[in-house]
Amino acid sequence: MNSNTKFIYLHKFFFGGVTTFTAHLIYTIGISKRKNDNVILRPTISNKSENRLRDFGYGLHYRNISAKILRNIQYPFLTMIKDDYFPILLNLTNNDQRERTNNIVIVIHDPRDISNRIIEIIKKWKIITIRRSVQDYVQQNYNLNSVFLYHPFYAYPIDSYILDRKGAVSISRIGFGKNIDIILKANKILESFGINGISLYGYPTPMYIYVYLNGKNGASEFKK
Repeated sequence: MNSNTKFIYLHKFFFGGVTTFTAHLIYTIGISKRKNDNVILRPTISNKSENRLRDFGYGLHYRNISAKILRNIQYPFLTMIKDDYFPILLNLTNNDQRERTNNIVIVIHDPRDISNRIIEIIKKWKIITIRRSVQDYVQQNYNLNSVFLYHPFYAYPIDSYILDRKGAVSISRIGFGKNIDIILKANKILESFGINGISLYGYPTPMYIYVYLNGKNGASEFKK
């Protein structure tokens, strides 16, 4: 890490695994202790940058900036990337004043986050993968070397009242690929024995609700 490192968040959502990853990363390496609370930058296609700090969650803030500003950031650290942001990524390469590809760090979370066109841009950057399967995937499919690092974990302070709580919870997104149906089946078994089921706090994906939870009726029942 460098004292001038800027964290770049290229995603339209502020929930789920990539959001928690970004928060855990920043807290783990102590960047959040900086006096400037404007830690996370979120590039947009707008020509203007905001001065307003927005709530990122987890006690952090982010600021929407013009993608053009990326050209002037010496040490960008991209905690998340989606293929939709390809035009914005080009701003990290369009800089004739200095060669800085070795200063750019990017984290790949999932094979679905990259494409052939993105690979062409990032292949000279420092690439981090946080899953062995993703590391193998980019190597086998794109001949792309990456550094595998375990997902950072920051132990948040725990209030005493939390320790008195009992039961299990799921904070995973309520959507495809998360095996939520297994939890729902388990809840029916637990409830048949008079035992409280697992509480779901994840963000519900509308299509998943429609397909697996009987549409609107299922969504209403689920919220109960």
